[in-house]
Amino acid sequence: MSAKLQITMAGGRYDRTRSLIDGSVQPEGLDLEYIEMPIEEVFWRMLRYAEFDVAECSLAYYLISKSRGGPDFVAIPLFPSRCFRHGFIFINKKSGIKRPQDLRGKTMGVPEYSMTAALWLRGMFEHDYGVPPGEILPVVRPPASVRYLELEREVQR
Repeated sequence: MSAKLQITMAGGRYDRTRSLIDGSVQPEGLDLEYIEMPIEEVFWRMLRYAEFDVAECSLAYYLISKSRGGPDFVAIPLFPSRCFRHGFIFINKKSGIKRPQDLRGKTMGVPEYSMTAALWLRGMFEHDYGVPPGEILPVVRPPASVRYLELEREVQR
């Protein structure tokens, strides 16, 4: 019997990863060590140091890194975190916004401008509703961690 391949995988806790985290599913031929941590830290450590064999990664940050000659990763189309992005748009009732086109000239808060969810929303507003990104003013909150701030700065260079 051959030895199992040792693999480290970092990511978040989702219904799709829970069985890897608790060990109830053992990938055949692998000795998998699943490292659960805040997703921003996974992205930062993987894109900065290529610290894991496999990791969940933001599509937006992966594409930015790839376009700038970052680490030579292969993207695999597996999506452990699945959300219906339309379900996370909240409108102030006093704003007068009744439809997506009413967002022109308005201010929109986003956690990070570069995050994949915000990228999807900008694409949806532009391609489905004719509102290009330049017509909505993004207000970005401070990042959750110092390391993530450093990643943001590197990505913006």
